[in-house]
Amino acid sequence: IVRVDKMDGRKQEILKSDLKNSKYFNKRVVYFILLVILFSVLVCFVPMIFDNNSNDVSLVGVTDNILLNNNLPLTDISGKTLDASNVRKEFLNEVAFSIKGIGNEEKAVRYEICLINEATEEEINSNYVKIYLTDNDNKPFNFYNGNAVPVYQSLRISEGSADGKVIYSDIIKGKEIKKFKLRVWLSDAYILNETDRYFSAKIVVRKVS
Repeated sequence: IVRVDKMDGRKQEILKSDLKNSKYFNKRVVYFILLVILFSVLVCFVPMIFDNNSNDVSLVGVTDNILLNNNLPLTDISGKTLDASNVRKEFLNEVAFSIKGIGNEEKAVRYEICLINEATEEEINSNYVKIYLTDNDNKPFNFYNGNAVPVYQSLRISEGSADGKVIYSDIIKGKEIKKFKLRVWLSDAYILNETDRYFSAKIVVRKVS
């Protein structure tokens, strides 16, 4: 009878040991599976996150600043329709430029085109500086197709520069090219005076995160 009890005790110890090893093994398997899943998720999604931010945008075709003086105010109709090649740039300044997407052709990046005011000593009040943006075929974009042409002061401030105003925002894919024409003139609401004043600005484009 004693031998039987001893044998039963050994069997119980062996069973307990096997049970502990089995639990330990199962935990290791579960942890391993979780690690494999986590690694797979990282491999799949981390590159996608970086790819979405890898594209960029560049400005093409603009070298000089826009310069306007206060000698010839224009109506909105005149500013939009006059042949700019027959008008002095200081009165009606038209700039043709393009932006180009850089990077993956399947990825799109959001961008802003900004007009940054280059302050001068005798500066024209920006409430009288008209801003008119069209595509390469002279078709105005949505913000500019109303009856009244917006003034520089009314435009949204750029997050990238406190002196800059956003004239247009959109998305562009890698290697895509978009063409624009910007016209700037002095509002006919401006009251002429003997003091020469100027408005100077430069066009910049930046990627929006």
